[in-house]
Amino acid sequence: MDDGSHYADLDLGDAGQTNGFDAWRLFDYAEQNKVDTPYKSVEEVEQAIKRAFQKDEIRFSGYILYYRIIRVV
Repeated sequence: MDDGSHYADLDLGDAGQTNGFDAWRLFDYAEQNKVDTPYKSVEEVEQAIKRAFQKDEIRFSGYILYYRIIRVV
């Protein structure tokens, strides 16, 4: 049933985290919810995630998910 609601497909982290993401879930969310984004394919999202990881802006869980790095100063 399509009631116009938004949805998010998520996978819990090994410690029960709910804020993990991967390229497919981000791209699917944007597509399903008509989010305006410059990314036209899941591969483009994967490349953006790789760049963020290389810049130490996000961390990899060791399995599927990535997480934002929150720095406390």
